[in-house]
Amino acid sequence: SEWIERDACGEIRFQRFLDYLTIRDDIQMIVLYTECTQSIYVKRAEAMIASRLRIRTIKIKHPEAEAFLQKVVDIVGKLSLTIDEDAQKVLLETIRKAMRKRGFNGLFTIKALAKEIIYETYRRPRCESSTIGVEDITDFTPNGRWVDQLASHLKEG
Repeated sequence: SEWIERDACGEIRFQRFLDYLTIRDDIQMIVLYTECTQSIYVKRAEAMIASRLRIRTIKIKHPEAEAFLQKVVDIVGKLSLTIDEDAQKVLLETIRKAMRKRGFNGLFTIKALAKEIIYETYRRPRCESSTIGVEDITDFTPNGRWVDQLASHLKEG
């Protein structure tokens, strides 16, 4: 993704990388993945790769945000917790925003979200209600801490 996002597939390092892949192409299936949304850059990279390797381009689509929300509700429900309707609306927007983040990793990210909600629910000093409301998910709003952390580890490395 880094080379493609910088439109840098002509750089010598990328060319060397392709040389290496060309050697490995006879003995391994090579899968290259990018999260770049600049279609012109992706097409340039595809052309560069196709000049040396067999290539098949596929698009991987994540499920809709509503399906991911249902997964969160199901995971939370396994521990006898429920998420009220208003909190679900907020989480749906959070999931939509998270899906646009570079650090979003599909179901792995959604499971992590559910686990964090559960942890925060049980971490409260008095967990008297099994219903999770909007006031219980302040860290998980579209502008909350959780969404901000999704891509933060990518910036550090």
